[in-house]
Amino acid sequence: MDSSNAWFVDAGRCGSITTTDDEIVVETDSLGVYSDIPPEHVQTVLDQLAAKPWRRVLQELYETQNPWLFRIMTDPSRAMPLEVLELGRDATCLDVGSGWGQLCIPLAQWGSRVVALDLTLDRLRILRGIARQEGAAITYAKGNILSFPFRAGTFDLILFNGTLEWVGTGRASGRTIRQCQVAALQNAADAAKIGGLIYVGIENSVGLKYLMGARDDHTSLVNYSFRSESEAESILRGLGGDRPPAKTWGLNQLKRLAGDAGLGVKSVFGCFPDYKLPRHLVPLDEVNQFLLKWEMDWEEHHGDKGEPFADQNAIRSAYRQLADNGIAQWFCPSYVMIMVKS
Repeated sequence: MDSSNAWFVDAGRCGSITTTDDEIVVETDSLGVYSDIPPEHVQTVLDQLAAKPWRRVLQELYETQNPWLFRIMTDPSRAMPLEVLELGRDATCLDVGSGWGQLCIPLAQWGSRVVALDLTLDRLRILRGIARQEGAAITYAKGNILSFPFRAGTFDLILFNGTLEWVGTGRASGRTIRQCQVAALQNAADAAKIGGLIYVGIENSVGLKYLMGARDDHTSLVNYSFRSESEAESILRGLGGDRPPAKTWGLNQLKRLAGDAGLGVKSVFGCFPDYKLPRHLVPLDEVNQFLLKWEMDWEEHHGDKGEPFADQNAIRSAYRQLADNGIAQWFCPSYVMIMVKS
């Protein structure tokens, strides 16, 4: 596939693109980097991928050292939300912040034509090594969704799975996190076909576990996720820039983000225990009935390191009380929201 002709344009104002020797398309002036592994591990992972199955490589490096990250890397439940998309095999898909490929690899295996977009070149090279072992054909692009020159009307599906909250990383001065998130969704809408879907998997800032003392998944701070944007920015500044500039939102706030980007909301699912490792994906209007009718067969956890929440009985009791009052849908740990370009 001639990826530069199929997916990308160089529109000048958006920033130029080049292609590396190993055929990764690079936005040359893109901002931001992200990694969930130490920089010194990158070459080790790349070298070992050439000689071993990728799951064994990650197991040897992280199963003991960072078991939560290892679960997120390897647990197949990460791809469960794809089941609700009713996507054709020939769909064109963009995975924004493709990470370890938990969504873009199964999409490519299904038959979709996929672009993996990530801020970090080394991460894309690791993803390519994993995808090759999985027999998944993917186009790789290094750059920022806030500026990358995708052709308009290209994609049937654009994924922000755990990435919309991060798009403020490397943002230009003067832009708030929310402004960056709206801009990212607007750019996704431009790149999507009419009727195309924008998928967002994200924590609920007023999720019950956060109100009961769970740490924020991105900053590891208690009593942070439900703060206003200005309060959150102030907290991060007070910590001297040591924490990442991530921000999540509640249900109505997410819907307003979609509206401000010119997108409609097609459907919303509550994720238990979260969208990262979902056990249950529940349509929003069924959340109360679900919590009252079925046993809560999952553990709520701190999303930054994965250890169980201290008092599971208390949080389960609180869920049932919220459900009995018909309001539990507002307090899900996280959501999958599917937006549509009309």
